[in-house]
Amino acid sequence: MPNNWSRFKKAIDKCPNYLNRYSPIIAALATVVIAVWTIKYTTYSKGQWVIMQNAAKESTANFVMAQRAFVNVGSQDGRLMRLVPLQVGEPVTIALHLQNSGHLPATRVIVNFSVGAVIKSGQRIGLQNRPHHITACDPAKDVLNEHPFWEESIIPANSAQTRYLRIADAKLSEGDLRGIKANGYDISVIGFIEYCDGFGEVHCLTFCAAYKQAPIDDFTLCQRGNLDYCAPGFAPSAPLNRP
Repeated sequence: MPNNWSRFKKAIDKCPNYLNRYSPIIAALATVVIAVWTIKYTTYSKGQWVIMQNAAKESTANFVMAQRAFVNVGSQDGRLMRLVPLQVGEPVTIALHLQNSGHLPATRVIVNFSVGAVIKSGQRIGLQNRPHHITACDPAKDVLNEHPFWEESIIPANSAQTRYLRIADAKLSEGDLRGIKANGYDISVIGFIEYCDGFGEVHCLTFCAAYKQAPIDDFTLCQRGNLDYCAPGFAPSAPLNRP
């Protein structure tokens, strides 16, 4: 036992000399180890930060999608649209039912459209309203007095609204009315709806429908139906969001 203690004491006495002799190497090794672990920790922390950022973005996108206004063509009394009875001296008028199924009001809702009708066999006449496109949800950015013929509205959340599509200066004559009746009320409408979603973004969708006489007495969607974006040729000049 004394021999063991003696050897242990000698080993302890040598430690200061050992540390003094090799301290630069030990310090360098410690610095390398600390640097390696610092890089690993920094890389790990950066990865976690990116993951959290992506999760936050996805969560925000999901929240916006769940809460924003979402306007589409709705229905009323089981009908998609309604053809107002034709009269001499009045334009073809179509009642378009709009539905906001979102949780926020849809603002700056506008409809640009074209109405077509066959008055003579094989001859379709199409008339378009004077279009106006919204490029921002702030009305102050529009020169409103340059577009006196266009109408915009607000559709509350989970609510419907009826918009009457008519070309005011395209009044029907007696001959026009006879021609439309003779050709089976072949009337169609195509257009797009623009609106703000409550989060400062403008959205756009295209619709297309054709009238069918009684007993249907309703408009049926064209083959392509409604599209949740504006196709080339109908899209406004500024980029819009696709729902």
